[in-house]
Amino acid sequence: DLLTHLSKIADMHVISRTSVMSYADGDRRIPDIGRELNVATVMEGAVQRAGDRVRINVQLIDAETDAHVWAEIYDRELTTDNIFDIQTEITKAIAAALDAALTTDDERELLERPTQNLAAYDAYLNGRLQSVQYFAGEQPMLDAVASFERAIELDPGFAEAYAGKAYAEIALYWYTAAGGDWLAAAGESLQRAQELAPDAVETLVARGYCHYWGYLDYAPADVAFDRALELSPNHLLAIAGKAFVARRDRRFDEALALLEMGRRLDPLNVDMHSSIVETLSGLGRFQEASAALERAYRTSEYPVDSSVVSQMWEYQGDAERASRAMWEVPGRESAGIWLIRSYYATRTRDADSIRRVLDEWPVEHRSPEHAPEAYNLARAEALRGLGEDAAARELLLDIKARIEASADPYPEGWQSNAIYLPIELPGLLGDLDGVRAALADFEAQGRPDAWRELIFLPRFARAFIRAGDIEAGFDYVDELVRRRAPWVYLQFTIDPTFDTLRDHPRYRALESSYQEWAARN
Repeated sequence: DLLTHLSKIADMHVISRTSVMSYADGDRRIPDIGRELNVATVMEGAVQRAGDRVRINVQLIDAETDAHVWAEIYDRELTTDNIFDIQTEITKAIAAALDAALTTDDERELLERPTQNLAAYDAYLNGRLQSVQYFAGEQPMLDAVASFERAIELDPGFAEAYAGKAYAEIALYWYTAAGGDWLAAAGESLQRAQELAPDAVETLVARGYCHYWGYLDYAPADVAFDRALELSPNHLLAIAGKAFVARRDRRFDEALALLEMGRRLDPLNVDMHSSIVETLSGLGRFQEASAALERAYRTSEYPVDSSVVSQMWEYQGDAERASRAMWEVPGRESAGIWLIRSYYATRTRDADSIRRVLDEWPVEHRSPEHAPEAYNLARAEALRGLGEDAAARELLLDIKARIEASADPYPEGWQSNAIYLPIELPGLLGDLDGVRAALADFEAQGRPDAWRELIFLPRFARAFIRAGDIEAGFDYVDELVRRRAPWVYLQFTIDPTFDTLRDHPRYRALESSYQEWAARN
């Protein structure tokens, strides 16, 4: 909590907890830690509690010389009245020792008293720790919601608990397939947080994510994140949220600058590293992406997301490396991971690799509730890659019958991270009317997203080509070139959909434009 307080001071650069806690149980020398985290000073200390008494030992150490800059021991009675006073007192003392100037906003933030119930505060802190683990799947986020609900039960006026709950709920909506109307739940929690503390940092951060993840509504998300960063310049969630909004809003340079800022504040955070590699790859800046990947492997104990690494190689037209990365770099086991493995296996044209994915795909990940046809669609495409067109056609017709009979044929719809899109089945079936109908449905959504065009436009192109409208397919390829650059040609060199079109005039033109671009770059 002291780190959180210190990070709210605009004049200080404070490394996030997720990075520093990896050093807690080690025996690393202070100069080594300072060098790895790129900081001048290390705060070290301990908290001991006996009944309602607390002793807090805090010291500041010069990271270069290993010399003590300042140290103090605080012996206090711990009550609901003074817990926040103790934290504020220590925070101000550390700021003074480091000659950090406190602004009016800093002073106001440090005086905030979120609750008068220690048990509620404890539950809230537990929820906060759990809610940063979205990469581990839905359970930590569900646990976070339960912790925030416990905090609210103990203190119904606890605004930060409502804000934390809203963030966890909107993360469940965006990242997971957990049952429940999490978008509506997040809206209700946010509404209560805004009623209690509309300009609190945590409320603003939750508001930003609800606008972004919930509705891809970038302008109000930006406003919320900007105000949160005015009050707490080191707030990693606000920095990351603004970066991802900028990326989807086609402000790519701004997104990269913010992601680098986030990486400096949390140098061991694998999500920051993955996002930088992903962004550079998606801009065709492959040398920089490779350098960022190497940096990630040197500094973070957790692997970069395997799908990000594979995508980096796909964009460079290297099917073998893309496929191998999905197996060599551990990833979360899910239907999506296995679908990606199948996707890249088909691009290698290697029959053994294709069959390996189909054979080893765990039964429990073949038909999740949010993507019930994940395995079958991958299998159908794999069968086509193996030359078993009749079997693929029969399977696709079975899938079509099940989807048409379903009350919710595409549970994920056109979500940016959907495992499969409504346009893919009609494309595989050669159903041009179905492809056009799906595209009309997509366009009716009217949700601009500059980042997902890297995924969506190639899928649209493949669907039209498979359905027989080759010119429309190349129109989407050309649109992707216009929005990015001719480097996008490389991914089509390994796409089996284009195997019969390598001599097509528009494919040749695409190849020539890439060669000219590559010569200039």
